[in-house]
Amino acid sequence: METPSEPSGTTPSLPIGLPPEIARKLSPSEIDVVEKVLDGLSNAAIAEARKRHPRTVANQLASAYRKLGIGSRNELIGLVGPGAECSD
Repeated sequence: METPSEPSGTTPSLPIGLPPEIARKLSPSEIDVVEKVLDGLSNAAIAEARKRHPRTVANQLASAYRKLGIGSRNELIGLVGPGAECSD
């Protein structure tokens, strides 16, 4: 049985963890980092999980903050809504 494709004119699937209006503003790497922040991981833990340098993670997070008009993990949690956690 074939899987139905998305109707024409629709947006491609977005990550389940982030509201679409937020996810659409971010690159796939930024989405991954933001989701891990919301899971409570530190930059170092995210870097290890993604096999990237911690500075790369910090840069991707800073870029996401700029795009979302925020400046901290706590603001990110406030933007996404209740239920998100933060380790900082």
